[in-house]
Amino acid sequence: MLGWLTVTNTGTRPCVLSGAPRLIRLRSGDVILDQVTYKAGKDAGAGNESGVAGPVLLRQGDQATAYLWWTNWCIPMIPVVTALLVSLPAGGNPIVATPTSPGPGLGGTPRCDVPTAGSTFTAYAFVPVQPQEPTVEPQPAAVTISVPPTATAGSDLAFSVILTNRGGQPTVLNPCPTYTEDLIVGGSALKPPAPKQYLRNCAAIGSALAPGASVTLGMHYSVPATVTPGPVDLVWSMDPGGPFDVIARSPLTILAP
Repeated sequence: MLGWLTVTNTGTRPCVLSGAPRLIRLRSGDVILDQVTYKAGKDAGAGNESGVAGPVLLRQGDQATAYLWWTNWCIPMIPVVTALLVSLPAGGNPIVATPTSPGPGLGGTPRCDVPTAGSTFTAYAFVPVQPQEPTVEPQPAAVTISVPPTATAGSDLAFSVILTNRGGQPTVLNPCPTYTEDLIVGGSALKPPAPKQYLRNCAAIGSALAPGASVTLGMHYSVPATVTPGPVDLVWSMDPGGPFDVIARSPLTILAP
């Protein structure tokens, strides 16, 4: 049976956890399962992606987790484990750790693999829990493009895009949104159904666009030499299918080389 133990620094001062819990005892109601031998692992254990464990500094609100592994229960009695009594690496009074939901918590016992051996409960060294990134609500956006009235087939068309955040919260540009550009000739797009996507220069714009703020983007489009001269539409879109999905369209006339 595999699991994790998570501790949180609820105090006002930082503390350090180094290594595995000094002792963990399994409790079923008020009864301690003395048939279980506790072992303290030295590394982070197979349940941790880093595989590396060192002293963990916990500031107020920080969390650390230890990988747990309970094996080989061959006693006919099937206890219901209700809590773990956890002594931290530095000792002190044990902490009563109870299961959280969702999930099965501590129910059940491991299978009997070696009838002649005892049951072992192993906890590995504490590792830090990375804080979750706050959920960012997508903000409504508006886009306008400024396109010259004409462009020559086979030339480079320079135009600008003005992007505005219409929401009440900053629009986070991480990951940096992609954009596409294309010509509509005779009602059909020049590119195939999966056009190439380009990445904007978000490093120059910044990590977010403030509420009501606008940014002007300089754009270029290579007009194919095969485009038939005449009226067309330039279409520019950003973040197709994403939270910042906007599209703009502007007419222009293609001139012969």
